[in-house]
Amino acid sequence: MLYEKILYKGEEYQLYLFEKEYIYHPSEAGVRSIWPATEPLEYENSYRIDERNLILQSVFINANTNTIIDDIKGYSPKVTHEGDNQKICFENIDIPLDYSGAMIIRKDFIDKYGYEEEYPCFCYKVVIELVFNEGCLITAIDHSRAMLKIRKNIDAGLRDPKVKRDKKCINNFINSSFIGEYKWKIRQNTNKKTFILLRPFKKKKVS
Repeated sequence: MLYEKILYKGEEYQLYLFEKEYIYHPSEAGVRSIWPATEPLEYENSYRIDERNLILQSVFINANTNTIIDDIKGYSPKVTHEGDNQKICFENIDIPLDYSGAMIIRKDFIDKYGYEEEYPCFCYKVVIELVFNEGCLITAIDHSRAMLKIRKNIDAGLRDPKVKRDKKCINNFINSSFIGEYKWKIRQNTNKKTFILLRPFKKKKVS
């Protein structure tokens, strides 16, 4: 299972939601499959935030032998072959990115709430929203207390995520908590790096 990771304040988090389709895609450096041309790249990126700047640390790609490999900003990859597949690894490349938008990062999974729903953010103890402008971190909002409130309501029997009405209430609460409007998340029920489109958030208009 491939996850995007980010190092924030010395701790590693999983990337969960982001406003754009991706933060960095290897195709930006010319890495692509030539046959079949429509086959998505299976990849995992690692990032870090260094003095408020978003840095691409490494790129790991699982690909077939029909994948074109180019350098990333002058960095050459390590390539190992396993039959018809190849593992492509760019390590310690430390490339600044110009991503603009928000993203949700999370860590410390709570197994008690361990099922995959549309918004499983409350299944994690620590949930933080990061907002960037051209690669510079503008603000960080800790939503961990809001996620704790959801878990407490579930534990008290006030909400049941399996009940349609309660699930809607939880979604609305999360919707009102987050700043960004998220459509993209990493699919977790497959070992390929793909994306699924979520129901767009409906922000309330301020009169």
